[in-house]
Amino acid sequence: MQFKLLSFLILLCFFSNGQVGRPQLDSKKYVIIRLNKKFDSSVNKKVLEAEINQKDIDKLNEPLRALCAYYSAYSGSGCDRDGKCPLTTALGLGNQGSDEHKKILIKWFPNDSIVQRMIDQNCFVGISGANSFCEYNTLSFEQRQDTVIINYSISCWNRGSGPQYKGYDKILIKDNQIIFITRRERKV
Repeated sequence: MQFKLLSFLILLCFFSNGQVGRPQLDSKKYVIIRLNKKFDSSVNKKVLEAEINQKDIDKLNEPLRALCAYYSAYSGSGCDRDGKCPLTTALGLGNQGSDEHKKILIKWFPNDSIVQRMIDQNCFVGISGANSFCEYNTLSFEQRQDTVIINYSISCWNRGSGPQYKGYDKILIKDNQIIFITRRERKV
């Protein structure tokens, strides 16, 4: 009997990551920007095109919306000359660098020097189709309680060609602010 009880406790610890007595919460995944195949009549073939996933954006709570606002100020999402960026618009924040855009960043990133620089530059990202600009191919969040894992890929162009980057960030939502734990980006 003692052996069975000990075996049960060992298995319980193994399957609960050592958190006996605390229920395991499933992670929540949100795909913010995804690549879709679309037919392009100008080249007469299917091409990959980044697309905003409004359905998942509508599910975001305020801290995740703020996180999304950060990434909209980090790279482009098809932004035009008038400051309309599909990601910022999908969040309901108006144009890029609007007062609403800046307010949510200030509220959730009060001590982040990178965010302060973004705000100082009016959250400017390159205009899609300009000589030099970067845009998301993909952007997704996975929330595990107070921690969020962010994965993204970005394509950059400088006069028609350029590198691609993949990023992996990890943040903590604590005391009504977002704190970066890890920021990693690599050229692919």
